[in-house]
Amino acid sequence: MINQTSTDLQLIEQAIRQNRNLKLLVGLILLSIAVFVIYQAQSSFLAQKTTFLISLFGLLLSFAGFYLCLSGLAKYDSYKQRVVQLLLQEPDKIVWVYYYKVESTPFGLRMFQFCSLHLNLSNYDKIVLYMPEDLILVLLPHLKTRLTKTSFGYSKHKEQLYNISPSLLVSEEE
Repeated sequence: MINQTSTDLQLIEQAIRQNRNLKLLVGLILLSIAVFVIYQAQSSFLAQKTTFLISLFGLLLSFAGFYLCLSGLAKYDSYKQRVVQLLLQEPDKIVWVYYYKVESTPFGLRMFQFCSLHLNLSNYDKIVLYMPEDLILVLLPHLKTRLTKTSFGYSKHKEQLYNISPSLLVSEEE
């Protein structure tokens, strides 16, 4: 059990850390683009209205970048702590787990792929962890042994049951 605990929690913490790092990276890129846009608008010889509009656009970019940086830093510990606490101390609150994959394949060429692991709770809350599909496939067997009463996999029937009452998805078998 100790090995399993460290494996699944490490994978989840790694996914949460990667999401935080991605938010910070995008936020810092937006902030640097905003500073560049504002500097270029102010130092160029454009009309005053044009300079104002470009600077306003840069200001909006900086707000978006600042928001991403703050949300990446401020929410990281509480989000990680909530997921780990649910898995260790309150596993019965997780009633349904599935993963969702979105692929863009125009003309048969795979352009990008996004995967997310959805943990649906008994109080209708949902926790979504964005992670690569190979990590999800490694993590799912560990979660199945840890969450014995949880329903796994997506179907319209399970979604309807969850929307009616999450307790309908809980199995009594251990």
